[in-house]
Amino acid sequence: MTQSTDVNNLLSNNVSAIGGVNYGFTDKQASFQQADSSHGSTSTTQTGFKKLRSRRERLIEGRVFFVWINVVCSLMAVFFRPAGGVKLWLTLLVWYLYNHVGVLVGFHRYFAHRSFQATRPLQFVLAVLGSLSGQSGPIWWAVTHRNHHRTCETDKDVHSPVIHSFWHAQGGFMWNEGPDSHDELDYANNAPFFYKFRDIRIINTLAPAIHFGAAIAWAVFYGLGHAAWYHMLPCFFAWNNTQLVNSLLHVSGDEQYRDMMSPPCRAKNHKWSWPILLGENWHNNHHAVPFSASNNLHPQGFHLDPNFWCIRFFQILGLAHNVRVARPSQLKPLQKAQIVTTSDSKHFSAKSIKKRRRRKHLEKASTPQ
Repeated sequence: MTQSTDVNNLLSNNVSAIGGVNYGFTDKQASFQQADSSHGSTSTTQTGFKKLRSRRERLIEGRVFFVWINVVCSLMAVFFRPAGGVKLWLTLLVWYLYNHVGVLVGFHRYFAHRSFQATRPLQFVLAVLGSLSGQSGPIWWAVTHRNHHRTCETDKDVHSPVIHSFWHAQGGFMWNEGPDSHDELDYANNAPFFYKFRDIRIINTLAPAIHFGAAIAWAVFYGLGHAAWYHMLPCFFAWNNTQLVNSLLHVSGDEQYRDMMSPPCRAKNHKWSWPILLGENWHNNHHAVPFSASNNLHPQGFHLDPNFWCIRFFQILGLAHNVRVARPSQLKPLQKAQIVTTSDSKHFSAKSIKKRRRRKHLEKASTPQ
């Protein structure tokens, strides 16, 4: 097989060409693009799934979450602070790391990409830890993220800073568009492996209750200060750090590899964000081989990935197995002729943001609700 043939295979939907996971998608996006003749309007959400509720309902849910996670969770920490010096900050860091592991190791590398197999107890713990962060449930997160990989930097990628704006990708999509609902994401077809587990389905459904219940429990048993600093503030940081992957890591950094699923993708490696993303900052590497449990694809191992170390730790404890790591032979056909380094400041400019908002306004005005 020639290299050009390899590249064509890698950039097609045949992700098994380099041993990639079968994401379980039924490709319903294509069939959902047909207009609903009985109502004279499109039958799909922006992300390509079947539309089952109005735009108003989506916006209410998205804006309530946006205000909660960005405004309430941060302001509570300003007005209610428990006593403590170094201990306060260390405890805050620990609870943030619980959120980080739940979302970026659990929801992302396990539930979304199945880069390793977990025992049922670890699966349960990762689902609960991720749900505590407030970023919905494991199946919702996995299906939404998989759709991002399939549609990266296209009009169906809801948080692309290239198509929209930096601030839209930095969580603003929740305010501007709102989320797809559980029914719209059709879990039985789009995440069949995890949907078959009854406890994971329950956690996925009760994820908001888990998040808010934890806040109430902290407040009742330890006071508002502890609730604000040990639950709400870590959730605020976890949410915004996760969104940095969607925003900053698609406009600034280095591109070495092609995206195997969506050729327009502009995912980049951004070394300066390593201290807060702990391995997720090697985002170009991840988009090249999303099934890999490790984002460290540097020939000399310089792309340190603590999130992968966490998976290895689970493996040592006997809680994880079949950890999948990309091989050098799988990366060669994905390499670009030269590394591309960009820092797209245009995505931050007021003029660019205004232009994108006007374009979105015109698109919405021309689309029947």
